Amino acid sequence: MCGLIGSQIWDKPRFEAIRDKTQDAMNTLNHRGPDAMGLQSDKQHGLILGHTRLSIFDLSETGSQPMVSQTGQSKLIYNGAIYNYLELKKDLIAKGAMFRGTSDTEVLLECLLEYGTPCLEKLRGMFAFAFWDDREKVLLLARDRVGKKPLYYCQNKEGFFFASEINTLVAYMPSQSLDINPTALNDFLSWGYIGGENTIYQGIKCLPPGCFLTLDSKKQIQIKPYWKPDWQPDSSIKASDLSQRTEEILQEAVKIRLRADVPVGVLLSGGIDSGLMTAMAAKESSNPISTFCVGLENADFDERTPAREIAKLYKTDHHEIILKPDVSGLLGKILFSYGQPFADPSAIPSYFASEFASQSVKVVLNGDGGDELFCGYRRHIVSHLLKYLSVGIGTLSTSDMAKCLLKFLPFPKKHRTRFAFAYRLLRILAANDNQRHLILSTDGFNNKEKNFLYKDPGRFLNTRGFMEHKLESLGTLKNLDLLLAADFESELPYDLLVKMDIATMSHGLEARSPFLDSKLVAHAMSTPSVYKTSGIQTKPLLRDIASRHLPSSILNLPKRGFEIPIKTWLTGELREHCNDLILNSSGIVAEIFEKSKIESLLKNEKTKISKHSRWAQLVWTLFVLSGWDQKRRELINNRKL
Repeated sequence: MCGLIGSQIWDKPRFEAIRDKTQDAMNTLNHRGPDAMGLQSDKQHGLILGHTRLSIFDLSETGSQPMVSQTGQSKLIYNGAIYNYLELKKDLIAKGAMFRGTSDTEVLLECLLEYGTPCLEKLRGMFAFAFWDDREKVLLLARDRVGKKPLYYCQNKEGFFFASEINTLVAYMPSQSLDINPTALNDFLSWGYIGGENTIYQGIKCLPPGCFLTLDSKKQIQIKPYWKPDWQPDSSIKASDLSQRTEEILQEAVKIRLRADVPVGVLLSGGIDSGLMTAMAAKESSNPISTFCVGLENADFDERTPAREIAKLYKTDHHEIILKPDVSGLLGKILFSYGQPFADPSAIPSYFASEFASQSVKVVLNGDGGDELFCGYRRHIVSHLLKYLSVGIGTLSTSDMAKCLLKFLPFPKKHRTRFAFAYRLLRILAANDNQRHLILSTDGFNNKEKNFLYKDPGRFLNTRGFMEHKLESLGTLKNLDLLLAADFESELPYDLLVKMDIATMSHGLEARSPFLDSKLVAHAMSTPSVYKTSGIQTKPLLRDIASRHLPSSILNLPKRGFEIPIKTWLTGELREHCNDLILNSSGIVAEIFEKSKIESLLKNEKTKISKHSRWAQLVWTLFVLSGWDQKRRELINNRKL
């Protein structure tokens, strides 16, 4: 894993100055690759390529980057891991390729030289890279199918710039390009993250997963997909052999992700997904696997007990730490590392889990993707049940009945209770199609609530957000199929994988996700949803596989997620800090929202917005936005243009 930074400069008189700026900017990516730095430039073609290296394969100099072809002309900088590099290398040698080292980077370089962009379909792994093809005089950028590795880009009158992280690009952009993108901000308030090609800045874009970008000699940019999710079910799949076949694919995905020239461990939360990772990794390893678990003093959120049970069963080298962060002191640093507002509270424990694991290993396996592919959330059960619930009685529709009941029921005071679940189900039934997905997923600010808060609602609400476009693109999919596809194509790449990338790479740690192996993804997508849910239980297929590897006590645990007690924080040690940030007269909230209505929300009064079970989530979203904005202003003001 590594950090990328590069550019193609059009303003040649500025070339040396930008090269020097790039050398400085590489320091902002040192956490992604603490083992080495490399910078190469080519003024003739305006090319600058910088790289910070985390050494996983071929720890010698032959694995260093930027990597240059044997002709000395084409160049590659790359962040990721190609797990089938040994098989690809064998094929390339048969075609006459010569290798100087043993890294997957060199295999990728030779694949690009041999096959061009069609080689992307051959890769099993995670990657973001920039390749200068000297034969075609084209700069090529690409990301893996699912979006495990990030890549952002921008352009101005001086040239085209790209990097692994948004904050790195800010130094290159004129002030007007750093204006807030209203569509992105509006999306953030609803979903807690920013999806699609937009970022919070007007002038910085995100290269979508499964796509490549080319920049030719005429300064023309083209973005094309080389892979698209295929949700068409395979009717030939039979229940009788589905569990065994899924297990075989998953086991092989774990096996090839243990390939490394450094130690590999597992982030063990105590749930089914990470438990399976531990079980299967232990089976493939001749030495005890290292496992890492972060615990919380709050019993409602602590998963150390089931993690210990799994660790004991597989005789792992188990490590635990109690999460007692200096919340007010470290929160700003952690959240600003995402480069834009990011309100997933699990970013906090993920950061400390990664820091803890990085003290012992350089690579960890995790269970990302299991929930999105195999129905792991309670909302998947709700979505499955909707087709049976939307029937009505006589002339009274289900929606009308739900609205009527909501008028008389009190707001739930806690989030994860049966009453809260039933209340949320009624809200879903009462909502229209667009709002249903929001309630099913993040349950963030809806349009009515945002309209109530904004000073100028038209500035933000008159554009279509990324989720509207995504749901439209999914065509005829309905209920559970629609939710699974939307989760996989939106929340997974733009929330969960971003969280894991930043959390791990902040500490020079590589995270690998066997559930997101390209073969397993294709298999899961083609599996009819009838086999993914029993109607009342999440992940029945994975539970069946896990029954052969994990104790029954683990199989029957309720879904918790990697959570923190944000309401306790916001009403306790963070309360004063939170209020000061949000109500700062020179901050983004003061600019955009009505002060009196924000004050009402902070006081948790019974207004149109302050509904008890969601209060902490909504305030946390504004807190994150305010904290990020404070750091953003410092970063922009301290730039050296």
